[in-house]
Amino acid sequence: MQEFRSHFISQSSEENSIQEERDVYKESLKDLTDVFVLLFLYIDVEWQNKRIEEKQEDILQEAAKLKENRKQCEELAEHIQKLREELNKKKELALASKKVNKEKLKELEKSAALFKDRLGLEIRKLRGEKLQFVFRCINPKDLEEPFSCIIYFNEEGEYKRKSCGLLSQSFS
Repeated sequence: MQEFRSHFISQSSEENSIQEERDVYKESLKDLTDVFVLLFLYIDVEWQNKRIEEKQEDILQEAAKLKENRKQCEELAEHIQKLREELNKKKELALASKKVNKEKLKELEKSAALFKDRLGLEIRKLRGEKLQFVFRCINPKDLEEPFSCIIYFNEEGEYKRKSCGLLSQSFS
């Protein structure tokens, strides 16, 4: 019996020892699992932190681009305003010039009417960029007798007289 007892105690002790080893193993697995969970959580947090930093950097870059675009927009608005001001000045100058030209045209029309009435002036355009000025009312004995003068511009832009005299003589 002693033998049985010692065998039983030894077997019981072995079972206890196996059970203790199992418990130790389970506890170490639990601890290891906790470590791995913490490690994975740490890795996940690190990865999320990295993504957050990348997103923050992207946001900063976009904010810089937006700031640059706003600055360009302001510069363009200023440039457009300057162009509008220049355009308004040019319009004012054009209107003033048009008014002056209109007044000059009135004066020239009055002068042309005066020359036409008093001297019987008639201006004709001839071939080759030549102008013929025909005057009547010059000879007091024959107010219908035409006198003619033909002028043209030379290459230097100066007036040149081609012929002058009675109309019948000016064509020869």
